[in-house]
Amino acid sequence: MDRKITLCDVGIEGCKTDEEREEWCMREFDMTYAEYLKVLNSKLPVREALEKVVNKNKHSE
Repeated sequence: MDRKITLCDVGIEGCKTDEEREEWCMREFDMTYAEYLKVLNSKLPVREALEKVVNKNKHSE
C-alpha cells in the first residue's frame, strides 16, 4: 500500500519553509509559528512550556 508522507508524519525540522512550519504548528498545537518560537525561546522550564501548549489546545476545543 503506497501512502503519501504528509507534514503530520514529520516533526517541525522536516518543514522547509515558514509556510510549512506555520501549517505544522497550527495543526499540532493550534498556535502560530511565532507563538511556538516564543514558547520555545522562553525561560520557562520545559514542563511549564509544554503545559502552556497543552492548555492552549484544551481551550481551543
